[in-house]
Amino acid sequence: MQPTERNFARRMDLTSLQLFVAVCELGSIGRAAEREFIAASAVSKRLSDLEATLGTPLLIRHTRGVDLTPAGESLLHHARSMLYSLEKMQGELSEYAFGVRGHVRIHASISAV
Repeated sequence: MQPTERNFARRMDLTSLQLFVAVCELGSIGRAAEREFIAASAVSKRLSDLEATLGTPLLIRHTRGVDLTPAGESLLHHARSMLYSLEKMQGELSEYAFGVRGHVRIHASISAV
């Protein structure tokens, strides 16, 4: 991994990615803000920051909603995949935490049997 790629990974914000996906799914910053219980201006700011981090526009903003740019479509695909993997990881690790999954080792000597 190149140094610039490492810096990029550190600057990525999971909440902003989740909000980006919500905006794409609902087609509107306002509706996404309402669903996520956050101010529309805060969602818009996070999206603008995400675009600045990536160095490319992700959305075309209209008065009636948003459209994805080609870069936005690419990010949406990767963000959904990433968020799905994180949910899957959380579910799997919670099985270990609650004792549903793990290893059981039993040792017995032949004389005890």
